[in-house]
Amino acid sequence: MPMVTALNHIDLERPPFTDQLVDALRGLRSGADRSDLTLRLRVSMHYGTLTAGHFGPVGDAPIVASRLLDSPMVRRTLSTETAVDLVLVISERLYHDVVRTRFHGLAADRFRPMRMSLKGVTYVGYVCAGTPLTPGDTGDTGDGWTGGRHAG
Repeated sequence: MPMVTALNHIDLERPPFTDQLVDALRGLRSGADRSDLTLRLRVSMHYGTLTAGHFGPVGDAPIVASRLLDSPMVRRTLSTETAVDLVLVISERLYHDVVRTRFHGLAADRFRPMRMSLKGVTYVGYVCAGTPLTPGDTGDTGDGWTGGRHAG
């Protein structure tokens, strides 16, 4: 499983990663001679402790992200929401710390709660089909701050 280990090259002037991904997927569909090409993705996000292990990353973060990504609700959402190319699932902790506070212009009403149990552990997450931004909201407040991030 490929993992991003450092996010030190984020362009704060561009839309959030998920919106860039939605645009790229849409571009694949609309390109010349590509109307039959469809690439649809499930993306999972969580934050937490992570350390290098003998066989790869070890910690709570990759386990939670993997469990949420493989949940039946996320798979079903990708299957039934045929108008979107991206289904995002985030952990409960990320939802409460970032989305619920509308940090970065994210729209809490675009997310649906989900709960699943696996191996005796309950995982809670929030699922969003398509972009998590409020439609028409770029997150730019016009004061040099972009959705809670300094853009300067």
